[in-house]
Amino acid sequence: YVTGYTWCSLDGQDYTEGNSDGFIAKYGSNGKRKWIRLFGEAGKDIGEKVMIDSSGNILVYSTTRELGETFDERHTIYKVLTLFSNDGEKIWNILDMKTHA
Repeated sequence: YVTGYTWCSLDGQDYTEGNSDGFIAKYGSNGKRKWIRLFGEAGKDIGEKVMIDSSGNILVYSTTRELGETFDERHTIYKVLTLFSNDGEKIWNILDMKTHA
């Protein structure tokens, strides 16, 4: 599995027109990509870590950032956990731990 972020559409999935979208991709043992999923909202979304649970579901830790109205305003950053099934369907996500940067 690979997670990260992008500024464009991937595999026909529309980019949300935000600052960036997070993604999760699953690869087979032969190195070929099986699927990829974009996630996020209007802010800057970044996939950071991937964990697999005992049922084979994929847990992605990411951050999302709401941008201030002006350059000098502080940004609001949220930590997000998103659970995907083994075939890439989003099951749930939890937005937590608001901080400022």
